[in-house]
Amino acid sequence: MVQKSWSHRARRGPAGRVRPSGVTTGARRDLGPWPRSGPPDETRDVPTIDIVQRVLAPTATAVVGGSVYPGDISDFLGRAYKSVERALSVQALSPTGPPFARYHRGNGDFDVEAGFPVDRVVEASGDVVASSLPGGTVAVATFVGSYDRVGGAYRELREWVVARGARPQGDPWENYLTDPATSPDPSGWRTEIVLPFDTGA
Repeated sequence: MVQKSWSHRARRGPAGRVRPSGVTTGARRDLGPWPRSGPPDETRDVPTIDIVQRVLAPTATAVVGGSVYPGDISDFLGRAYKSVERALSVQALSPTGPPFARYHRGNGDFDVEAGFPVDRVVEASGDVVASSLPGGTVAVATFVGSYDRVGGAYRELREWVVARGARPQGDPWENYLTDPATSPDPSGWRTEIVLPFDTGA
């Protein structure tokens, strides 16, 4: 059974729109969701981040998907996690890891898939559906700090991959290791940014 309820207060903005949709997985030019006007400021100083290479197995997930205006991402994530938690509780399933969100940007909105990894396929319930995160080689950056400074972490992660003669492949996702409801100080929030990449080997 689900033991706790996750909140998500990190991404705030003016009221906008949310449209249910599938999640697009095509290539993207920029990395990371930017819930504010204008592009991310990747020149800002960021705390030191740790970047490691891992090989992941494909992971089943239970998610809510939608096309979300950047200013609405925080509210969308909060609703999505609550919906998934309810569905998992009814089906006697428990998350096998922290909440995550996977983003693909297009036409001013983000196609977002938000939920939890699970140990078996969830049955569709309302807006909650079964999905998965891909396996393969990934670069994982552990970022500590407020989400409004995450642009620099994406920049460093991308540069780390390119410096090794590899190229990003597919959409990144974020694992939220800190629940803002229980740890309200954003300076201590821990986020993993996971970027699949192709080594060309």
